[in-house]
Amino acid sequence: MICQVGSWVIDAAVSHLSSEFGLKVPDVAVGKCFDLPSRVIARIGITPHDSLWWIDPPTKNKVNPPVEPLGLIEKYGTLLADRVTSTKIGSSHARNPDF
Repeated sequence: MICQVGSWVIDAAVSHLSSEFGLKVPDVAVGKCFDLPSRVIARIGITPHDSLWWIDPPTKNKVNPPVEPLGLIEKYGTLLADRVTSTKIGSSHARNPDF
């Protein structure tokens, strides 16, 4: 799940980078959106040599999420909020997966 809230991008879908590619990434990545208009929405460094970039999807891609049951959204939204809160957003621990 990736979402943009205000000037922040929250990506709870980065764990597959670890399981599929062996990369050390945080469980949840949070990046501040760029203030300038760009196809690049946000970027965070995950190591001194690697970074995650969020880029606008191509114009032909669907960008509206499917309608999901409210109970499902509330359940997983709460779990996500708890997880993000526990990662100490803004600390070096949230940006560095080697903590």
